[in-house]
Amino acid sequence: MSCPAPAGNSQVRSFKPDPEIYAAAEDITGLSGSDLLFIDDRSENAAAAAARGWKAIHHVSPAGTLAQLRQLDLPL
Repeated sequence: MSCPAPAGNSQVRSFKPDPEIYAAAEDITGLSGSDLLFIDDRSENAAAAAARGWKAIHHVSPAGTLAQLRQLDLPL
């Protein structure tokens, strides 16, 4: 698993949960939909990523996030 250099809010001129920032991440990575994983402690941000078809986890606790990652069968 690899990740290109991240784009910050100042580069995209958008903030979560605005769809534009998620679209920018797709453009930067060349990936879309279920090829992307998004983890955030704000439910509205995770919901916005999920609305684009991303795998999205609302982080509430380390144990809960790990359990959700295991459900997605991702390497840990």
